[in-house]
Order: sequence, then C-alpha cells, then structure tokens
Amino acid sequence: MKKPWLIIALLLSVGINVGVLATLGIARSRSPRPDRAQHERFERGAREPGAMMERIVRGLELEGEARDSFVEQHQRFFETMMSTRQEMMRNRHELRSEIGSQEPDRERIDELLAASARLQADLDRAFVDNVLATREILTPRQQRAYLGILGRLRDRGERGDRGDRNGGGRSPRQPRPDGPPF
Repeated sequence: MKKPWLIIALLLSVGINVGVLATLGIARSRSPRPDRAQHERFERGAREPGAMMERIVRGLELEGEARDSFVEQHQRFFETMMSTRQEMMRNRHELRSEIGSQEPDRERIDELLAASARLQADLDRAFVDNVLATREILTPRQQRAYLGILGRLRDRGERGDRGDRNGGGRSPRQPRPDGPPF
C-alpha cells in the first residue's frame, strides 16, 4: 500500500526537478551575452578616438596641433586604462578563486589584495597624469570646459547610467558635491 505513494512521490520529485532545470536553462539562454562584434567595438574604442572623443574635440573647439596632441594624449591614456583594467579583472578573478578554494592561502590572498591596490593606484595615477598633460595643451577657456566635461562624466559614472539626467538619487536642483570635477 505504501509503494504506490512512494512511486508517485518520486515521479513528482523528478517532474519538479526537470521543471526547475528547464526553467534555469531557458533563463540562461535568454540572458544577454555580448556578441563578438560588440566586443570588437569595445576593444576598438580603446584604439580609436570614436564618436565621444570627436564630440569632446568639437566641444573644446580644438584644431590643428592642439587637436592632434589632445587625441594622442587621450589615446595613450585609453590604452593604459584598458590594459590596467584587464589586469585588474584577471587579479580579481584570481582573488575570488583563491578565496573560494578548498584551502585558501592567506599569503596569496594578501599578495592579490596588494596587487589590486597597486593596480587601482596605477589607474588613478594614469588618470591624473592624463588630466594634467591635457591641461598643458589647452587654453584657460578650454581647460574650464574640459574640467566641466570631466565633471559631467564623473556624475554620469556615479549615477551608473548613460543618459538619465536625474538618476542616482540627486534631483536636478541639488547642487553638485564640493570637490574637484573628476
């Protein structure tokens, strides 16, 4: 008498498990994955000025040698930034792997943390060096405009958006926090 109920319970359990696995499979197949073309556009963005760089150059009214110097300076910065960010991603992956391993090596974790701090400092230093070198190229009026652009990009990054002017919990009437524009 107990056996038919046991068989029914087992069949229900298998059915539920199959349903859960099917749901997970469908959800996974629908998750957005960057295609190869998108990845190539991202990589190309680090090597070419691109539309955003052109808008900045036009906004600053750069021409001739100043324009070329500006683009070259930012090209070097973008290449350094991309290289450092890739190294940071590899370092973070290795750190997560070490933390999640069966027997985490505390010494290795400390080395990876120190490398992470060094990489972040390298990225910050590259940014500051880029801003200072760029300011040497620009006139005082262009410098003010450039620092304004950096401030808007910073605000956009803090909001975590790419266009919503009212994102990040700050109303349009709230003043920008004090401090440098970057």
